[in-house]
Order: sequence, then C-alpha cells, then structure tokens
Amino acid sequence: MNKPRSPEHLAAHPLGLVPAFSDGPLIIQETGAQIQYLLERYSKGKLQYPPGDWKNRVVLACGGDIATHHPGDNYHSKLLPEDQRIPEVIPYEEAKAIPRLLIINDELRDRPYIAGDEFTAADAMIGYTLSVTRKSTDLLTSSDTDFKNIEKYLDRVLSRPAYRAARGLESSKLQTAAKQ
Repeated sequence: MNKPRSPEHLAAHPLGLVPAFSDGPLIIQETGAQIQYLLERYSKGKLQYPPGDWKNRVVLACGGDIATHHPGDNYHSKLLPEDQRIPEVIPYEEAKAIPRLLIINDELRDRPYIAGDEFTAADAMIGYTLSVTRKSTDLLTSSDTDFKNIEKYLDRVLSRPAYRAARGLESSKLQTAAKQ
C-alpha cells in the first residue's frame, strides 16, 4: 500500500489507517484478518494448527485480540511526539496492561511459544506487540512483577532469522521513504 494519507491508500482504507493490505482486488483493513487470510491462502499449513485442533486454533485467534489491545500505553509514553502526549493517561493504561501481561507471562511459564512448542502466527502478532511494549514503555522492567517469561520469550522471537530479516526489510523501506 501507499502512504497512509495518499489518495491510493484512502481508497483502500477511508480512515487512512495502517495496515491496509491488498492481494489482487482484495483489500483487508484489519491486522488479525490479514494474518488469517495469509495463513489460509499461502502458509501451506505452517504457522497454524490443523482445523481439528480447536484448542490451539483458539489460541491463535486470541493472539490477534491480545495483540490489538497493546499492553501498556505505548503512544503516550514514547511513541507520540512529546507535545501530543497526555502523561495523566499512562498510569491508567499501565494498570489495565498489567493483568494482560500477567496472563501472557503465565502462559509462557512452561512452553516456549504462545500455543506450545512451535512458533505460530499468534507469536508473530503477540511478539510484535510485546516488542513495541518493551521499546516504548518501562512496564516489563519497572513494575513489581517479574516478567521473566515474557523477556525470555521476546529474546526467542526477536532472534528468529525471519524476524531479523523482516526488520531489515522494514528499516530499508523506512530509509527509502525518508529520502523521498
């Protein structure tokens, strides 16, 4: 897709939000739906569990839900320009985030990935969200709670070759866009 406020992008997503994803004539505007589409269309059964494995398929579906409810108020902590931040919002958002983070931390107590022993699409969604939380807040290190399972999980997810390659691609695209 094009720049978020370009006429081309606004045609794909009238609110100018990202991500908006297109595959031929199909346009998908929501991250969880995009991931599900890519899994169904292109993954050849990888990164997901088979249709009969309802328990782990539910975990994958919930991954998108958890990921879209960013743990921590990333925006008002560090992501928004300083003059647009509302510092009073941060304690409220952090109080909401701690229970979500505790659930994730507990789920990772005895397994390497969200749905078990294998990396899945849920890890792509939750791993990204937690990496943003780690970079944009102090929640994982400054609270009274020990989030060591999340920290170990993030180290595993972020060290994967595919993740490192994707980050490199993203960096090169950002550098190209900055030059335009």
